[in-house]
Amino acid sequence: MTTIAPLHIDIPQAAQAGVSQAIQQARSQRWLDENQAALKSANAFIQAHGLPLAKYQAF
Repeated sequence: MTTIAPLHIDIPQAAQAGVSQAIQQARSQRWLDENQAALKSANAFIQAHGLPLAKYQAF
């Protein structure tokens, strides 16, 4: 285990966490890019027609 002594940082563990975070962010961005048209379409439908089950809301 490699550490930075005064800060007690495990370098390989910190690097793995950084890589994992970068992968998750890239996957999230790719999902948003791939589904942008569907999201815009759903939002346009709701703006034009309202929420489909809004009449059943109790609040």
